[in-house]
Amino acid sequence: MKISWEYSPESEARRIVHTAHQIAVGFYRINGFFVLPYDSNSRDVSSNLVYFPDLPYYKISRFWEKMKRIDVYHIPFKVEQKILDQLVEMIKEARLPRPESEKMEQVWNKMEKEFLGAVTQVIPKLMNSVKNMVIMPTILGTKCSFTVPKQFPAMISMYLRNDGDMIYGMVEAILSALTRDNIYKKLQASWQESEMLVDWLISESAIGEVINKYHSLKYYSPTLKNIRSKQSALILKQSDEFYRKLGLPSFEKPFRNENGVPKLFDKTIENISISESSVLNKLIENENRVTPVDTVAEVMFKSENDFSLYAISKTIQRLRDKLEKNGISGSCIQTLRTKGFVLRN
Repeated sequence: MKISWEYSPESEARRIVHTAHQIAVGFYRINGFFVLPYDSNSRDVSSNLVYFPDLPYYKISRFWEKMKRIDVYHIPFKVEQKILDQLVEMIKEARLPRPESEKMEQVWNKMEKEFLGAVTQVIPKLMNSVKNMVIMPTILGTKCSFTVPKQFPAMISMYLRNDGDMIYGMVEAILSALTRDNIYKKLQASWQESEMLVDWLISESAIGEVINKYHSLKYYSPTLKNIRSKQSALILKQSDEFYRKLGLPSFEKPFRNENGVPKLFDKTIENISISESSVLNKLIENENRVTPVDTVAEVMFKSENDFSLYAISKTIQRLRDKLEKNGISGSCIQTLRTKGFVLRN
């Protein structure tokens, strides 16, 4: 497998764009991450913290609106060169430090063969799934972000945050990239369930045993465990204040029902069908609680004879896709297997 490590001011500018998109569409807020201003002197490496530089984004016309529209799920993603150039200048003026990755590169070189062998041992179908990797070290964002291949063998591109959990960020990115599309399609899994699978593989399987030989598990910060833990009042306050400084809604509810019409950030949702609107209204009514599958069926079908679990799943997926296009993460609708759906609001 060929692997390359790439860093430049432009790659860091792209990391800012990637993180800004996830902030703007509410992905972090919905999934229990907290966005904090980057501070090189005092950093908590918990996997539910997101670091974002406090730069003069107002200098870029309609910055947050533009960030919402960028498709960041295919790295490298398309973004106006003018925006990248402006961000590079801001990075230089702020003197953001270059990430250090040499030690982690050394650890990876030692464990690569044994790690990939353990992955194949635990999940034989993944043998020879990765043909090359592009790793972009960064000081910003979450501990890792990555491409999710649709077919294999594939190339995996990832951003990797420079902190004590860095090697685990890398293996988490690899395992997630290899399994996510499959469990999304075959098991209708949610983002949280994908994270749970990877956390388990690292913590409990032979894969984790291999990693632990080269980099102790004491440095591992499981994503799902962290986002479900109660965060300190100080961090909540800091994150809320930073959102407001950036000019974005923080912990305000994005969804509401106005006379039977679902609204997102007080705007009508574009291109949503009558059936999808009815389902979304029911989810809003039960916000942050489980809406049972039977309740969704009552909204969608005229009689019990029309019931189709497949049709329900497809409607939920279309809703997620349309919400993404309307500027919010589709993961705001979460699936609880055998139980129903939860709208995080």
